[in-house]
This record gives sequence, C-alpha cells and structure tokens, in this order.
Amino acid sequence: MRIEDKVSELNLITILLGSFLLLSVISYSQQPSFSQNSSQTSATPPISVKTENNALQILINWDPTAAPGSEIPFSIEFKHPFSEMNLQHVNYNIGVFDNNGSSIYSKENLHTHIGSDVQSIMIPNKGSYDMLITVLGTGIDPPFDMTRSGVAKISMDF
Repeated sequence: MRIEDKVSELNLITILLGSFLLLSVISYSQQPSFSQNSSQTSATPPISVKTENNALQILINWDPTAAPGSEIPFSIEFKHPFSEMNLQHVNYNIGVFDNNGSSIYSKENLHTHIGSDVQSIMIPNKGSYDMLITVLGTGIDPPFDMTRSGVAKISMDF
C-alpha cells in the first residue's frame, strides 16, 4: 500500500471520528436539565431534579392521589449526580411555599444517615407549591463537606 493511500485512509478516519464527536456534543447539549432554573411544573411523582450547580440529584416522591387538607408524606432521596447512588450523612433544610410565596412548611438542620428521608407536610389547599431543598453538605459534624451542597426547587400542583 502506498503512503498516499495510508494518508488518505487516516484522513477519512479523522473526519469520521470528528463527525462522531461533534454529533455527541450536540446530542449532549440538547439533553434536558433539571436544575433550579428549569424546575418541573405540574409533574407527576416521582420527580428527579439536580441542584442548581449539578452537585447532586434529588428524587422526590409522594402519593399522587393524596388530597390537600391532610399531611402528605414526601420521600426524599439524595443521590450522587453521576452514579445515582444514595449519598450518606446529608444535612439539609427544606421549605414549601404556596403560589403567593408564603411559607407553609419549614425545617432546618435536618440529617439523614442513609441518604433518604421522609417529611410529612400539610398541604392546606389545592394549588401550586414550590419545595426548596438546600443541601448544606455531607458529614456528621460541622464543618460539613460542601462538595455535594446546593439548592433544588421542585414545583408541584395539588
């Protein structure tokens, strides 16, 4: 095989690989983001969102048939953003706000050893609500490791 043929073959391979990489980047950039700025509205549980800085993923679940006017248990799972494995020793704050921005539920300095927790929240009326989860970091004692800290906003309708 002549050297010119080898160069031509290598050029073709380079072009094909470049095209593949370009298509991969375009495809990746068009994936939906579930950060605070693009929180889901009127979504059916479970809802999975990433914090605004993509430091962790939070999975929220509740009984979609639960009626306002009663306490509704919300299960919350804190997951590594890439492996989806539960994080351990997560410290967080949680707040729920009605469509006027008034707080209907707030708890601070919560801790889960195994990366999952349940919060029973009284949803008073039908309407739209925002849940704001602020992850303070991981660890048992302060100062917490803030590698996996961030804020996630989940919008829900009841």
